[in-house]
Amino acid sequence: MIHGDAVEMLEQFITKKSVETINILFPDPWPKKRHRKR
Repeated sequence: MIHGDAVEMLEQFITKKSVETINILFPDPWPKKRHRKR
């Protein structure tokens, strides 16, 4: 997991043609009523 500016991180730490796929996940920050039971 990398935390920071994605473009800067990619340019500095990942060589060209070494990554096939990048997944960017955005968790849902808003609590739902159905999750209150947890």
